[in-house]
Amino acid sequence: MEVRMALSKAVLVALAAAVTITAAAGAGPGATRQRVAIAGHGVAANPKAARWTLTLLGAGALEADTMTETSALGGSREVMRDGTEFTIYPGIVETLTGKLGTLVIRNHIEYAEAGHGYHVGFMTWKVVRGTGQYAHVTGGGRGGTVWLDSGPWTSNREGLLTSR
Repeated sequence: MEVRMALSKAVLVALAAAVTITAAAGAGPGATRQRVAIAGHGVAANPKAARWTLTLLGAGALEADTMTETSALGGSREVMRDGTEFTIYPGIVETLTGKLGTLVIRNHIEYAEAGHGYHVGFMTWKVVRGTGQYAHVTGGGRGGTVWLDSGPWTSNREGLLTSR
């Protein structure tokens, strides 16, 4: 009976150790989670002139960066919610090229008219891939954007990125 209890305890200890090791390996060695903001502004008539800044809102492996953008809008659709029309862009892909690497993110943005030529959008975003300091980054977050029919726009995203 004592041998059976000792064996059961040994099996439980081994299982607990295996679970602990597996959980630590899944997070990856040296993985850090960092809160960031990605803010940009530009003019619709000249998308290549858009400027972006990666700002650090918490400690982690990433460094602040300044970037330029290329993007692909994809399709859009209109929906009516409680009498308000929204334009939804479910798959905007932006490639932000900075001094420290390239970050590719996918956005889902829902725009509503705000009057007097203003449009307001709320978004979710997710990292697709990257190079340089962004090579092993995952994560995403939420944000907002405003643009005018006359061309200028501004955007801000905040979220959590994990670096491995």
